[in-house]
Amino acid sequence: MEVDFMQEGNKVVLFDFGNLSEASGKVLCRFMDMLEHAAGYIAWPKVARDAKYKAEAEIIEEIANRTDLDPVIRLATISNLKKSVKEYKNQTKIIQDAVPFLKENAKPEEMDMDWLSLFMDKARLVSDEELQLIWSEILAQEANTPRSVSKRLLYILMQMSKKDADRFKRLANLCIDIYEEGEINRIVPVIANFDDDLKRIAEITFEDICALENYGLVKFSELKNSVFTSDKPMIVKYGDKEIMNVGVGKKIMAGSVFYTEAGEELLRICERFCSDDIYNYICDSLKLLKNLLCD
Repeated sequence: MEVDFMQEGNKVVLFDFGNLSEASGKVLCRFMDMLEHAAGYIAWPKVARDAKYKAEAEIIEEIANRTDLDPVIRLATISNLKKSVKEYKNQTKIIQDAVPFLKENAKPEEMDMDWLSLFMDKARLVSDEELQLIWSEILAQEANTPRSVSKRLLYILMQMSKKDADRFKRLANLCIDIYEEGEINRIVPVIANFDDDLKRIAEITFEDICALENYGLVKFSELKNSVFTSDKPMIVKYGDKEIMNVGVGKKIMAGSVFYTEAGEELLRICERFCSDDIYNYICDSLKLLKNLLCD
């Protein structure tokens, strides 16, 4: 999605002409101001940005033709210029894609400056479009709810490949929502056994779980299952389908895999997809774990 620019006072910022309200525009101005102060990021209008790229290309060509410069200096200078342009483009794409996820009640001015500086430093190295979108949603999440995303998660994301991100998404599709008083209290994956059905229906293997555990996103225990109790009634749902009604003090057994704090942070921005096959698999697994399901 290409976004254009708006002006508030002397501040020029990215924005989406189609969906931006006055309140959102003010949030966006504060958001861009934080990016500039924390990480030195300056948003260039598209016309100026294209001119900037063209000028840098001309500078690179000029340096390449400078026979009076030491060859090593020429190559190092050209390499650094190309690297800077690529990194700026990566940051810009991530910021642009974060804009639609900003809420009108977001508080970007309350974001931690050190967190934002670290984010931008890592984001400049992310060039895969699918991974860029994850970083965009993480940035928007932190702007909407400051201090909801840890630095630890940023370090984890920096190491993750596209294959690992896909593993996390597939596990997210296997989750149930545990409600208390009408609100989601926990989101939990349901795995009773690492069998052929799990691989066939959810496309998840033991290797996938081990990979996510190595990143610190989930934990796996062969000796005990995840057990959830509450002093309030609980309702378990998969998507919009109600699976269980659990009374006060009663248990929910969800299997041997559960999310860490960093995994729960990432799960907040992960879009989940429901299917009848996975719904049936989850119900069968919950029964196998001795849960009493709704009729």
